[in-house]
Order: sequence, then C-alpha cells, then structure tokens
Amino acid sequence: MIKLFKATLSSGSKKKEFLPYPIYIKNPEPEYFKNGTLKKQTEYIQLDMTQMMSDLTPGDTMEIPDAYIGQNRASAIGSGC
Repeated sequence: MIKLFKATLSSGSKKKEFLPYPIYIKNPEPEYFKNGTLKKQTEYIQLDMTQMMSDLTPGDTMEIPDAYIGQNRASAIGSGC
C-alpha cells in the first residue's frame, strides 16, 4: 500500500515531481487476444499522480492499495508495501 500525504510548500519552493517513477495498479478489466492470452500492455494502469495530488488539500492523506512502482509496466517492483 502506498500512502500519499500532501504538505504545504513554503512560499519560495519550486514545484517538484512526486516520484521519479510512475505508479501503477492492476487493470480490473484487461484486454485479451482471441486465443485468451492477456494483452500485456493492458495488464496495468498508470496513475496520474499530478491529478491525484492536486485533488488533495494540505494535510490530507490518500491510500493506494496494491500499487506497483516502476519505470514501466514490465518492471513494476513492489506491491502491498
């Protein structure tokens, strides 16, 4: 599980990216080929962290259960943290 916490930045702070790697969750409705094989590119959904963080107010916390962190879907490195 990943927990997001939005803090208030001081007035001179520059905006920084949330994480250097994207965050993914399992796609509840992945696509399949006609032979029943999973289409790998539809297995995970990348979360829009910029949008998710903008929806939070300072001091709010959001939990993302069963999230994967990685450079791309194929190298998702963790879940259930």
